Amino acid sequence: MENTKLEAFLALQEINLNVASEQDLDAILSGVVGQAVALSGSMGGALYLLDSETGRLKSRICRNLGDEYARLTLDPGQGIAGRAVETGQPQLVEAYRARPEQVSLFPGDGFGPVIAVPMTWDGQIQGALELVRAAGQPPFLPEGAREVQILANQAAIALKSARLLNESKTKTTQLRTLNDVNRVISATLDREASLRLVAEKAVDLLQAEAGSIFLVDDAKHELIFEIALGPTGINLVGARMPIDSASIAGAIAETRRPLIVNDVARDSRWNTSFDEATDFRTRDILGVPMIAFNRVVGVIEAINKKNQRRFSDTDLETLTIFAGQAAIALVNAQRFTQTDQALAGRVRELNTLELIDRDLNATLNLQAVLSLTLSNTMDFLGAPVGLIAAKDEEDNLLFKEMVGIAKKYQKYAEIPWPPGQGIVGKVAVTGHPMRVTGEHVDNFASDGRSTGQLCAPIPLEDRIIGVISLERSGSEQFSAEDQAFATRLASHAALAIQNAHLFEAVQAANQAKTEFMSVTSHELKIPMTSIKGYARMLELIGGESFSDQQKQFLQIISANVDRMDRLVSDLLDVSRIEAGRIRLEMTDVAFGPVVEEVVQSVDTQVQAKKLHLTVDIPPTLPPVHADYGRMVQIMTNLISNACKYTPEGGRIEIKAALIKGEDGSGPQVRVSVADTGYGISEEDQASLFQKFFRASDQNIRDVPGTGLGLSITKSMVELHGGVMWFKSALGQGSTFGFDLPAESARTVED
Repeated sequence: MENTKLEAFLALQEINLNVASEQDLDAILSGVVGQAVALSGSMGGALYLLDSETGRLKSRICRNLGDEYARLTLDPGQGIAGRAVETGQPQLVEAYRARPEQVSLFPGDGFGPVIAVPMTWDGQIQGALELVRAAGQPPFLPEGAREVQILANQAAIALKSARLLNESKTKTTQLRTLNDVNRVISATLDREASLRLVAEKAVDLLQAEAGSIFLVDDAKHELIFEIALGPTGINLVGARMPIDSASIAGAIAETRRPLIVNDVARDSRWNTSFDEATDFRTRDILGVPMIAFNRVVGVIEAINKKNQRRFSDTDLETLTIFAGQAAIALVNAQRFTQTDQALAGRVRELNTLELIDRDLNATLNLQAVLSLTLSNTMDFLGAPVGLIAAKDEEDNLLFKEMVGIAKKYQKYAEIPWPPGQGIVGKVAVTGHPMRVTGEHVDNFASDGRSTGQLCAPIPLEDRIIGVISLERSGSEQFSAEDQAFATRLASHAALAIQNAHLFEAVQAANQAKTEFMSVTSHELKIPMTSIKGYARMLELIGGESFSDQQKQFLQIISANVDRMDRLVSDLLDVSRIEAGRIRLEMTDVAFGPVVEEVVQSVDTQVQAKKLHLTVDIPPTLPPVHADYGRMVQIMTNLISNACKYTPEGGRIEIKAALIKGEDGSGPQVRVSVADTGYGISEEDQASLFQKFFRASDQNIRDVPGTGLGLSITKSMVELHGGVMWFKSALGQGSTFGFDLPAESARTVED
């Protein structure tokens, strides 16, 4: 019984370490199944994941149960694993073939007792872990289900972590792509090029098989097929259809609402002639209206997600933003082709918008975006008084940016402006721009003398997110052209404002991640200290009474706790660095004692691999102003890495010297650690200092590690005002080093 518990503990320990250090989800899940099979004495096992889109269970990992079993897809309640998901409770079955509904899914000749447990994390069921013993083997016992449940929950944790990381990466990729597209379409007035770019980026980002853009012909109340991406899509360009509910694109344009049509064959509005004309089979369509200045100018569609998946609300949100960009690109291009007289004025206006867009795209700070938007609008239209009122999450209108506004109105930066009150309130409700004079003016000016007001909504997708209000005094009033410009600028600003909001959300997510890492690391320190203490106590108490295997188990416990302690320390350093909470106890530090201490600590590694280690530190080397403990940490990471990634019999050379600082800076202490190890490929060098990065070379991957050491080392060097550098070539070894400002240096070695 004690051996079984110990094996369960060791299995859980190994899985925890894999979750913390691995980036390959399938490798982690496969390890969970392998550990569960070995621990339970099973012939094989399977791990099912719950598909959030279809609500079905799909086999993700299958071990020793056959290829056909690996292809099973279950509904909740179907089969033994489906029953575990439906009930949320472990299912223990004494004989596989005693369950007719399970046998109908797969005959299972030779299958005996079965156990299936739900994978649960944070109160949500993520899937199920199923284990199968051979016929004639003893059944699973209830007390054994607890260990299997713990392993299943570890798989759920790994799955949740991978999904959160993927969502964060996806959001970041979308934000960058939106910025890139916005910058490019703002720099060109080529209608077709802009629309094609938007369509291509949308299809790529949504992982769709094809895409299309329809434009509105107001004169004929029709949609024109303008852009078609995908197999033989060029055959459809120029085709027309009415704007009505008889077609999917027509219904989107008519209702001004997006549509997700998964399985178009079941929708009577689907025009099968499109597929017949292209020999392309359409399964699913996501379409959104292209709206500019409160007018539908077209429809953009994404067709068929790759890998047989369905379109989601997240896809709809992304395509809606692209539709807004496409609409702006289209309207700008159409207006650019108007009469020569209008063209001259438009060129001036577009040049201004381009400059404003460039400024807006240069920052993701929300307050900076609002300030740039308001100041540029006021400068272009010659308005001395202005404000931007933005809606918060509860649709309250707050004055977020103000220039020349009376003090009595500045309180509305914190408390909501009364809904619908004044011109600002009306525009926020109706979404229509307004120009008023005389007594109708809101008169927010600090001198109370405004005689004219222009108010423009800030639209995003199909909603109003804010209002720009400008005021003038005197006889010159705002014109229709002024209103048109303010409206266009507000549309441009809307994308920048939304991007700034998204960036703030990403920053908040990163902050939450940092805090989670910090709290989790601190919490892990306590049980690790306890485990290590008790392991040491057992060594002292047991003495010679322990068997060799028991002593080995205690050594494994101690070694793994030490490894986990290093990982937790690294995670703590990462969270502190990201949060800016690293404290350095600065003093004059001589490098000789630092290197001597580290070399002594790695002596066992050096001797075990018969490495030739040399140290060359001049006794006259001046000290550096640094934190002694952090210098030891930096050198430990560099020298330990050299030991780990240098084959037996290799050489390691540690050097320190005084050099001239570049660009007229003072003398520098240059420290380097060179080895004759495996080296690093040029491809891997670009990502070398990224957190959790491990080189692709199998020799390096075979050595245990988290991929945090170099990232932390680089950050620590930079916190000391230094510069980290390296030289490496695959198969030819590596040199890692850094330069730090020297203290009280009188001479410099060339």
